[in-house]
Amino acid sequence: MKRNIFTILFFAFSILLVDCSEHAVEPSKDLSIIHKYGSGGGGGGHTETLVNNLSFPALLASDYSLTKLPNNSFVKIYDGDYPGLTASEIAALASTGPWYPQKTDGNYWQADYASLGSNVVSFVDWGDNIESMNPVLNRPFRLEVVLFAAVSSMTAYNMALLEYPSSLNELQGTNTTTFLSNWATVATNSAKLVIQKFPSEAPVGLIWNVNGYWEGLGTPNNISFAMELNIAGKLIYGASEGGWKPSELGDYRITFYTPRNMVDLSNAIIDNYANYITPSTIAVSSVSEGAGFPIVDANNNLTYVDVKVVTSGGGGGKKGK
Repeated sequence: MKRNIFTILFFAFSILLVDCSEHAVEPSKDLSIIHKYGSGGGGGGHTETLVNNLSFPALLASDYSLTKLPNNSFVKIYDGDYPGLTASEIAALASTGPWYPQKTDGNYWQADYASLGSNVVSFVDWGDNIESMNPVLNRPFRLEVVLFAAVSSMTAYNMALLEYPSSLNELQGTNTTTFLSNWATVATNSAKLVIQKFPSEAPVGLIWNVNGYWEGLGTPNNISFAMELNIAGKLIYGASEGGWKPSELGDYRITFYTPRNMVDLSNAIIDNYANYITPSTIAVSSVSEGAGFPIVDANNNLTYVDVKVVTSGGGGGKKGK
């Protein structure tokens, strides 16, 4: 019995973790299911009356704010057929429900958040597709970054996939139960993303210009990149309009940067939140053995990854410069 309970809890918790990155089978996920929340501006899909609810704790820089909900409300119970899920997944959901779906009138909840001015990041989680796949010429490539900071204990909501995982119609919801998380995502409106192409002969000893580009690389392509409240209720950074659609073959550097007085990356490492088996257990830093190896540049308060644009396929290719 204990083993069955653990299996259900682990399943419920593990499906909370899958939201931050794309799957290899779908690198061009449309952002129409992503909705802006609070004062997050620019990018991240269109705004609708019914938005996603904050389900995972957040730390807010001084340039970002959220509106406190006066109370939680759980009115509409999920009554669908769990399309896209396996029989075992449906059985686990049925035994831990009822579930209340996101973006549904009458369903409102909010995890803990705090405004702390400058926030120190513990680790940076780039989208899985960036680490495992090469961008394909003239095809949208999802660009996503999540910043995590260690916290003492902040309330988070258990979330689960209810419909069509990893698709345009993905739906998640909560069963109203909460847990105390030792991690929170970090939000700022000051973060930016720039993409630059390497010349035919890659320069040595690149220098970061404070104006937001690497000297010696191609013309900066500033992608519309902003905070999003995704379908699982996490505040993340994402590119609008389906991501980046490269128009030239070659090697590129994708750089995410932010002012240190808003978000401090000095002691951050590259890691995946999926490596953190419980909210209080930290795993050894790991980097995917795929197409790109993200790097944190503490001196310049940025993180970057080098990728190779190809004509077809996804994995393999150069592993960065």
